[in-house]
Amino acid sequence: MEEIGYEAKKVQHITTFYVSPGGTSERIYLYYASVVPKDQTSTGGGLAPEGEDIHILSLKSATRWQKSRSANCDAKTIIGLQWLQLHAKA
Repeated sequence: MEEIGYEAKKVQHITTFYVSPGGTSERIYLYYASVVPKDQTSTGGGLAPEGEDIHILSLKSATRWQKSRSANCDAKTIIGLQWLQLHAKA
């Protein structure tokens, strides 16, 4: 809720992966949660005192896949979008 401002009723683990196997022990834990407007409890955005500056970006299905092909897209975003593409309801 702190980061996105929504209360997720169900959170699904997608995967866990290393950022750079052999180079670092840092892991990413990637989750999916579906929310609807009535689940919003605050504006979200994280906590400024903790240095968090989170922006929520809502994209239509076709647009989000195009965005993932940009040079600025990172691995966690690509993995999440691929999972969503495979599991999206028509």
